Amino acid sequence: MPGWLTRARLGLVGVVVAAAMLWLIGLVWFRPWIAHNDFAIFRIALERELDGHVRLVGAHSRLGVFHPGPLREWVFAPPYWLSGRRSAALPATALVLNAAWVVWTLAVLARLRPRRWGIGGALGLLLVVVAVGADVGSPWNPHLAVIPAYLACWALVSVVAFDGRGWVACICSASWAAQLHASMLIVGGAVLAAALVTIVWRRRHGASALAVGLALLLWSGPIVDLRKGRDANLVRLGTDGADGESVGAADAVGHVSRLLWPATPWE
Repeated sequence: MPGWLTRARLGLVGVVVAAAMLWLIGLVWFRPWIAHNDFAIFRIALERELDGHVRLVGAHSRLGVFHPGPLREWVFAPPYWLSGRRSAALPATALVLNAAWVVWTLAVLARLRPRRWGIGGALGLLLVVVAVGADVGSPWNPHLAVIPAYLACWALVSVVAFDGRGWVACICSASWAAQLHASMLIVGGAVLAAALVTIVWRRRHGASALAVGLALLLWSGPIVDLRKGRDANLVRLGTDGADGESVGAADAVGHVSRLLWPATPWE
């Protein structure tokens, strides 16, 4: 085996090939799928992205504002274009993304010590996946935020307890979850901030600049939107929406709880 062909690189190639195969299977499986209601609005947003209208905020929220960031639109646009702008590309891409989050979570958990931490995290992940159920292929932004939010918490444990390991997973998953739904903004933002502070404070192997740069890149849309001042979406989310409501911790816990389990005290 050539020296440059390491086991890690072979594994990465395998993951990419598997993701491509799963996406193609999803295109066939979801061929009858029709983009309706919120999904139709999402598809229009993707059409606008492909026409050159770069989105800076997320989907519209019941709070009268928008969800924190446009990562969903940015990530879905290329595969939607590759599919020939087929509706089936939306659930197919959602399926691949959730599968990728699961694999990434298992990779982070496998490196945790003592091993009982990783085993406990894997059992928790199984419960989350079972709770999400058939919605694992749903391109609806609340469903897409659940598994990466779980990953973000365990990746933060890895960053804090194991000398900075898992910082890429932590920043990516926390940013994704926080941007996709307003209810995740408080928890996701706190995880992201804690990870960045830990990485910068420890100054591990030049990771500080890379971590800050990655976070700025992922949040570039909402950051540019801040030029609107008090009318910026993040500012309005932090104050109130059109109905006078604001995002709070109880609202966040209740929303995630209702997504995962039909019977919940958070009604």
